[in-house]
Amino acid sequence: RIQILFELRMTEEGGGQYDGFVVEAMDHIIPEKLNSLHTELVQDDRLQWTNREVVEKASKRSIEEFLKYPEQNPTTKNPVITSTYEEMKVKLEEFIDLCNKLNKCLIPQLPTREEKETVRASVRATLVVTCEDFRQFSGSAMDSISRYHLTRATLLKKAKKHPNIADFVDAVVAADWTFYCDIISHLNNLERYYISLLCYIRKNKRHLV
Repeated sequence: RIQILFELRMTEEGGGQYDGFVVEAMDHIIPEKLNSLHTELVQDDRLQWTNREVVEKASKRSIEEFLKYPEQNPTTKNPVITSTYEEMKVKLEEFIDLCNKLNKCLIPQLPTREEKETVRASVRATLVVTCEDFRQFSGSAMDSISRYHLTRATLLKKAKKHPNIADFVDAVVAADWTFYCDIISHLNNLERYYISLLCYIRKNKRHLV
């Protein structure tokens, strides 16, 4: 993978425009994002593992409204889930943007196959690969949103078709709670990835700037 990234240097353009971005990321962007995310995970009432009762009540209420007035509520949603995953989307998009900018900065500075690989080049290549791995995590977390909506829509359709079968309603409630837990897990993982990036950049600052 590192060799492939070395070769990307031959086709990557515009690397110079991000001179100094690694320093900006280390001194400002990552610490600020990390502090904001940590504060929300600790203090935001919407992002607590103890919210099961709140999530399930909102779930049952939205299902009842859908089953009672299907024409007025064709796309009923759990408002607790909606607010939290919208927050997650914003944070994941910010993280993907950071990884893209770091790679845009670093890839043009990697050595070609003919050039000698140095400690500096190895450190930069490792950070590029790490950013790519973290970016893939973020993309997977974003995909979980569409999978959740598809699952919920399918279950709501069955609940509407078989209103006397309580298991379908329970399945929607369970899907909401499961996805809510996924959101918190994704955000906690995101916090760890910010920490990993910051620690790696600080530890290898002299090879990166």
